[in-house]
Amino acid sequence: MDLENDLRRVLLERSTPEPDVDIVPVVHAGMRRRVRRQRVRYVGAAAGVLALWGGAMLVFQPGSTTTKPLVPTTLVANVPSGFQIRDLTFVSTTRGYGLGTVPCSGGKRCTVLLQTDTGSHAWERAPAPLVRSALPDGSGCPDGLCVSQIRFATDRNGQEVGYAFGPSYLIFKDGEWQPQLVGHRVEALEAAKAGTVVRVLARSGGGHFVQQSTVGSDTWKTVLPIAAPTYNAVLRRQADRLVLVTFDNNSGVGAEPDVSDVRFSTDGGTTWKKGAHNPCDADSYFTSIAIAKQQEVVALCTRRAGGSYVRVSEDNGTRFGPPRDLPKGLRATQVAAPAGGGWLVAGDLATEHSRVVVTSEDQGATWERVATEAAPAGLAASGYLDNSNAKTLWWIGADPRYVWRTDDGGSHWTAARFR
Repeated sequence: MDLENDLRRVLLERSTPEPDVDIVPVVHAGMRRRVRRQRVRYVGAAAGVLALWGGAMLVFQPGSTTTKPLVPTTLVANVPSGFQIRDLTFVSTTRGYGLGTVPCSGGKRCTVLLQTDTGSHAWERAPAPLVRSALPDGSGCPDGLCVSQIRFATDRNGQEVGYAFGPSYLIFKDGEWQPQLVGHRVEALEAAKAGTVVRVLARSGGGHFVQQSTVGSDTWKTVLPIAAPTYNAVLRRQADRLVLVTFDNNSGVGAEPDVSDVRFSTDGGTTWKKGAHNPCDADSYFTSIAIAKQQEVVALCTRRAGGSYVRVSEDNGTRFGPPRDLPKGLRATQVAAPAGGGWLVAGDLATEHSRVVVTSEDQGATWERVATEAAPAGLAASGYLDNSNAKTLWWIGADPRYVWRTDDGGSHWTAARFR
């Protein structure tokens, strides 16, 4: 059966296996659902904040930490057993969504969507796209009906619009998720402050299309065709600024070298300029990128012989300065650069079997570890590090049952656990 028929079947028949849990519909802006109240019982007398909100109860342990809280934070209602967080999106410092997975029939993992109005302290169920979960690169999805990432934005009428993608593409509006036929794998998607949304499609045989639309519209315009035969894309946004890196890390596969190209937009994705070609050194591959204050862009690179470093551009990614090494033994995975803090890098420490966050307040001259999470046996998070504003950031470390948050640019962190 082809992709179009599969998508129609999902939309009309809703035959994808449901998670082995009760679905609890919820009410919030733009999602017209009846609330079915559940009785929840108070569990434990742990020190912290007890929040009862929309049928969800949470025991939250406040305070800064560089490891898991001494009293684990626990979400005790409306979150299904076996939930693991996959991706986050925030429309403000308090309002956001978490895309996760739960075990479902056939040994698969199905998608579950949570929402918060408290900045990640308390969560409850939201209507989820009825597709399965894929890995971030789209693998593990033989029928193409899977997603791995989530984004929400506010349209001109103040209504929230959701986008689920990677490799499939669905949009949430008018109270339901609607599968859309695109014809290409959706690699990345971000909403800019200008009321526009930009997505990056993978072209068959290599290369990409960059398309722009207004939030909530079904009409897209191709604003940038990219013919270079790259197969991966990373897109970052800050207000009206967008930075795109199309890349392939090819070393070790035939004689093809690594390749990465930076492009940037300062008008919400309407026009684009070519930036640096291969911002990383010849012995390294591209890992991640972040938009910093003013015109700064920070590229994260990893040497094939070991060790990671950052390079900074002060002209939106046109030219990058010399490498600034990260602590030895750190295999970096994500970078963030909020305007109200320093540079932050998440990465793995093999010697400690853990994932950490390090920060630099002097543009890479020195680094300090600010958060550590041990890798749990049998579980592995895909990782996430991003900021909502100048000082608030979220991090998914090594354990997919936890979401970390900082409100001071990365100096102090707290964690909330899904159970």
